[in-house]
Amino acid sequence: MSYILDTPTQTSTVFLNSENCVMRLPNMRYNLTTPIRSQLGVKMLLSVENLTFPNNLNNITTDNNQISFIYDYLGLAPITFTTTIPAGIYNVITFTSKLNLEVSSVIQSSTNLKLLYDLTNFHFTFSSIVACQIINTPTHPTTLGGILGIDRNANNEYEFPISSGIAPLWSIPFPNVFDFSGPKYLFFKMNSVSYNNINSFGDISDTMLRVPINAPIGQIVNYRPTELYRQLIQRSELTTLEVRLEDRLNNIINPPELQVVIRIEYITIPETTGETIGTIDYYFKQFGLPGADESLLEEDEENDFGI
Repeated sequence: MSYILDTPTQTSTVFLNSENCVMRLPNMRYNLTTPIRSQLGVKMLLSVENLTFPNNLNNITTDNNQISFIYDYLGLAPITFTTTIPAGIYNVITFTSKLNLEVSSVIQSSTNLKLLYDLTNFHFTFSSIVACQIINTPTHPTTLGGILGIDRNANNEYEFPISSGIAPLWSIPFPNVFDFSGPKYLFFKMNSVSYNNINSFGDISDTMLRVPINAPIGQIVNYRPTELYRQLIQRSELTTLEVRLEDRLNNIINPPELQVVIRIEYITIPETTGETIGTIDYYFKQFGLPGADESLLEEDEENDFGI
């Protein structure tokens, strides 16, 4: 819905600096010495003009740092194990080195099962000297699917198990390119404000703004919406503001610095009637009932007045 700013009240701009918040977790809380108030019969519209923070986001987190194998150890009984990569910021070289180190500590060999990368087509391949599988079970999970380039099926789920092939012998090539770009979006949320936004599951969401990560790791994410999305606030006074950033899994992101510019505008909410433009009552009043005989309508009107 578009709103018409029909009050003489000047727009308020709030500059939020994370260095001045009185609490950082779970929300960055700001106490406003000068409350923001609306006059009687006037509502507030809140929107985010600008948001900046440094991109120090981990591309390996506790949500995507595990891989599990069934490995035919030295031709004896197969062993099942899970390898966990510590959370952090990795590139293809540091990730490959760390994963191979963790795997070799389990199978007692640095060459029997190792991850190889190809910088020509940007694909990973596991090389093994015996048969092996990558599995994903409740007790032995694999969450590195997006990093490694594992394929998804028609149900949008990663395909498991993945068995070693024979070209080359006992190798596991991955069909998609590896991905170390990290989070693609963060979600800016504000407490004590009601929204009618809906997420992709159809649930009511308290997300106020989806923020694309438009800067590489180590630089500043600076996002200014091309069009302000105004939220109607069902409150007449704001004395505190609580904001936070979350990733797609609703994990709270706590950047070292967060700068937010919030605009607050004021409108008068008009009273609505049953004959508002766009309603069925309005249409019938303007154009009459479809297919009705005007002579019969006139006769009905005369009967109503006893003529």
